[in-house]
Amino acid sequence: MKLFTILISMILIASSSFAREIIGSKYNSGNWSGAAYTSEESGTWSHCVITGNFRNGWDLSFSLTESYQVGVFLSHRDRRPIFKDQDEFEIRTKVDRFGSMYGKATPINDHTIGIWYDDLEQALDQFKKGNVLNVSSRLVEADFGLNGTFKSLDSTYKCASKYQNYQDANVNNNRSKSAPVSTVWEPGASDTAAMYQLATLLITDFGFQNFRFVADGDKLAPGPLEFRANEDNIWGIVSVGRKKGDIDLNGIMADDVSSLAVKWCDDGDIALVNSSADIDGVPTKSLRALCDSPSNSFTAFMTKQVISEVLVETMVFDFGQKDFKGTHRDSVTENVGYIAAKFISVK
Repeated sequence: MKLFTILISMILIASSSFAREIIGSKYNSGNWSGAAYTSEESGTWSHCVITGNFRNGWDLSFSLTESYQVGVFLSHRDRRPIFKDQDEFEIRTKVDRFGSMYGKATPINDHTIGIWYDDLEQALDQFKKGNVLNVSSRLVEADFGLNGTFKSLDSTYKCASKYQNYQDANVNNNRSKSAPVSTVWEPGASDTAAMYQLATLLITDFGFQNFRFVADGDKLAPGPLEFRANEDNIWGIVSVGRKKGDIDLNGIMADDVSSLAVKWCDDGDIALVNSSADIDGVPTKSLRALCDSPSNSFTAFMTKQVISEVLVETMVFDFGQKDFKGTHRDSVTENVGYIAAKFISVK
């Protein structure tokens, strides 16, 4: 995870001059409590935050920003300025018998730090499965019970889904007040050819078996190309050209994340790990989502890129919950992004 994305969410939490709580947005998950916030400058939703208060004197918080980046924060309720004049320092977290994980802690103010990891996905997975989290460093030594932690994260994703299009009517901004006109995207011939090319490359590279392209009448939505593979345990969706020109990757990713949390995993808890990268000169946003629905659990891999001013989107649902690997990069999303960036020709 990029450090600057975490720092953005830290600033939003720490400074009331940057964020305002949305009236009526408060929510609870067990002993955790949260709320949604707007940017005071634009009046649009900026982030949701949920906090658990622990008897050891610490508060543990998770923040989910408008770009669906997760931030992890610790705040001490003591009046002692424990982090005053401190620079970034190393911090160790250990969950039950899992191996130790090391991250960086960045002081926000005298009482609060933000924690970031090179592998946030692994850290959140441990939080989900474990019982006790131990945090240790030269300035912090504390244990946190993890009961209810994952459900609190899930409720924060639902908060983000609910308020992602929120606009404070009292804030004067330059946005158009007219509602956007919804249209059905119909891909052109070159877009369709590129979608078949990308889907075929993905199927071949990941070694999917028994694949079939889905007929228009059976697709989840018109426009994108869909395929099924591995006894229908793999669902793939490929889209090329849905948007062209000036493209807001953050906004587009946020819309689809909302669908994942509310429509696809409505009876379970979901964990999302978002990242940004430049793959062979191509701006890329990637997401891995883990849904533990009791009726239909899955892992979803989503990649969105801008290639020659054309939006290229891929989504792969793994309902079989079996590992599959590509040949170019270690992670599924990076491998998908590399294939699209390297081999797709968009005209």
